[in-house]
Amino acid sequence: MRYGIISDIHANWQAMQAALARLDKEGVDEIVCLGDVVGYGGDPLRCVEEILSRNIVTIRGNHERYVVGEIDESLKPDTAKSIEWTRGQLKNAHYVAVEGWQNKLRHPGGFLMCHGSPRHKDEYVLSIDAVVGSLRVLQAEYPDTKVALHGHTHMTSLFAPGQVVKPIHKTQEIALDFSKVYLLNPGSVGQPRDRSPLSSYMILDMDKPSATYFREEYDIAGAQARIREVGMAEKFATRLETGS
Repeated sequence: MRYGIISDIHANWQAMQAALARLDKEGVDEIVCLGDVVGYGGDPLRCVEEILSRNIVTIRGNHERYVVGEIDESLKPDTAKSIEWTRGQLKNAHYVAVEGWQNKLRHPGGFLMCHGSPRHKDEYVLSIDAVVGSLRVLQAEYPDTKVALHGHTHMTSLFAPGQVVKPIHKTQEIALDFSKVYLLNPGSVGQPRDRSPLSSYMILDMDKPSATYFREEYDIAGAQARIREVGMAEKFATRLETGS
């Protein structure tokens, strides 16, 4: 089975459409999403509705948890404004759907879906401790699972014992060896932060096995215009140009 893996769309409709069009063209068997469909961008309603209309299996990211009130913490003013505006865009049916998304899911296809990491839903996998700890939790709690997928950092990466690949700035296929366990981050569809502005997502082939990272051009100017139109912070628009 070949799975399209998307994450951290962040209400960027232009990037989401480009990624989904490519995955449709590639003929994947199923598309799954690792969370943060909303937040920062100008089209949360369209992005959530696309997820629901396609029946894409999705888990909650921290931005979904903010929106539904699972996380109640002090946020930076610009982020708080984005969350409040997003709440006003979604209707009751969308809240019901998002509340039905789990925070972590062992997919029937044989991989674990996380937003932060296998050991904590909001962990940023940015350190050696986070990588090693996450791989240990995967082995201990999911002994039959060879792949954990995660997002949250907005940075493409592949971690396995004795193997590190990051960042990945061009479309690249990497062979997997299921005598190891893997921690794979497809990067961010709608707000990359690995110093490349190209939209990022993945195809996970569980039969081959392999992970193919895709970097995709999209209508950045259109996404920026929409952010400005709805009155979000200018930094949410300008960072799309640099992937930072």
